[in-house]
Amino acid sequence: MVIFHTEVPKGPVDLDLMGGKAAGLVRLQRAGATVPPWFVLPPGQDPGLALRAWAESGWKRVAVRSSAVTEDGAEHSFAGMYESVLGVRDVESLRKAIARCRASASSARIRSYLETHGLPASPVAVIIQVMVEGDASGVMFTRDPTDPDRTLISAAWGLGEGVVQGSVPCDTYRVEEDGGLEVWLADKDTAISLVDDAPAAVPVPAGMAEEPALSDAQVRTLAATGRKLEEALGGPQDVEWTRCGDQLVLLQARPVTQAVPTGRRLLWDNANIIESYHGPTGPLTYSFASRAYTIVYQLFCEVMGVSQATIRENAGVFSRMIGLIRGRIYYNLDAWYRVVSLLPGYRFNRDFLEKMMGVSEVAGDIDDDESSGRLMDLLRLLRLGLGLLWRQARLDKDVARFSGEFELAMAAHERNLTGREPHELIEIYGDLERRLLWAWSTPIVNDFFVMIFHGLLGSLCEKWLPDEPDLHNALLADECRSGGRGHAAGQGHSRSGGLAGAPGVTAQ
Repeated sequence: MVIFHTEVPKGPVDLDLMGGKAAGLVRLQRAGATVPPWFVLPPGQDPGLALRAWAESGWKRVAVRSSAVTEDGAEHSFAGMYESVLGVRDVESLRKAIARCRASASSARIRSYLETHGLPASPVAVIIQVMVEGDASGVMFTRDPTDPDRTLISAAWGLGEGVVQGSVPCDTYRVEEDGGLEVWLADKDTAISLVDDAPAAVPVPAGMAEEPALSDAQVRTLAATGRKLEEALGGPQDVEWTRCGDQLVLLQARPVTQAVPTGRRLLWDNANIIESYHGPTGPLTYSFASRAYTIVYQLFCEVMGVSQATIRENAGVFSRMIGLIRGRIYYNLDAWYRVVSLLPGYRFNRDFLEKMMGVSEVAGDIDDDESSGRLMDLLRLLRLGLGLLWRQARLDKDVARFSGEFELAMAAHERNLTGREPHELIEIYGDLERRLLWAWSTPIVNDFFVMIFHGLLGSLCEKWLPDEPDLHNALLADECRSGGRGHAAGQGHSRSGGLAGAPGVTAQ
């Protein structure tokens, strides 16, 4: 038995026969979307049925995709886990493609995913669908997970496999509900196309590489289609699409499993961090920066006397200290403020801490219970003060010791890593993270003293010379003599300490 869906199907969707991906195609068709003709071979059925059905269909070239029963669900997408085989055009290739899709259900990555999420093994149906080689293809989130008021679209030349796998440069579009559009064009020098009936990376002609993969009108049409799908399907969707001329064809859709944020907006700021990450930042560099900030701010809280229990309770905050927005790194001021509110004695020196850390503009967003634990908090503040005095007294020795440890860690690995295997690079990074990032207490203490004295200078200047705004930054930047006070060093928002001593790298 094979189930044809060349027309809009009627009746209930049977997941046990069709699987999640095929069910998604049914929902697309019912919502009025343009979907390439397809049929599905249910789990356990003789592949000969599919071979005969294909022969009768007259389709020349097809895409063969797995459709597991649990795939593309509202909670677990299995995105990219199961196999797809593109460009099939003969009987023997189709037979092998079906076997490959079914075999992917027992792959190591599927077993690991099932075990991680506590899911049972899932039967696999197989979709056979007319192969569409679009001019451009990509992925659309009908709600951008970082900005739910917008639709997020990624687009590249050729097949969408390169976009899904992250192996080709992509244009990025964010579309507001009123049609407002933001566009970031990539140098799309590589595309995925069918070469000898198999997907392969091919160079893009120089004249096309910098051209947008979608016109503004096509972007808005795609976004409008996404919003209609969202209404019809009952929630935000992750949609794969392709463009043939001006026709937009939808290849599959699944619910967005990542929680879409609601409620108040987050406040982002790039003061100081722009000095370390001063240009567009790629995913690899950002993954390092995010990991570094997560580790270093946990150490910062330890140095400041925050208990391990409190650090564990607020573990999610540390991974949100920074964010990647439109290809650039920003501070998440809400997360910064939450960390500040964890510090001992916060309720007693709140104004100073906020000014020192540069987060007063979100102070009203965090509740502070003034009625509980005041004596204990005062004792913690006293202990912190004594601890900082002790650390200041031995800071020169600690800096010398850390500098020596840093040089030893760097000397343990050659600087030229060209030709190293991926697992070797991971091991080297792991060693440096263990020896440096997790031992970053001395730079944290050093930087915190910079923030303290910068904050004190600012408070004193404000007290003694209230008519001279931002004088402390001007003094530090030596601008008073030139009359340019405040323009280059601290005009507007300023975060004196930046990342409490965290490492930075030049964004590539």
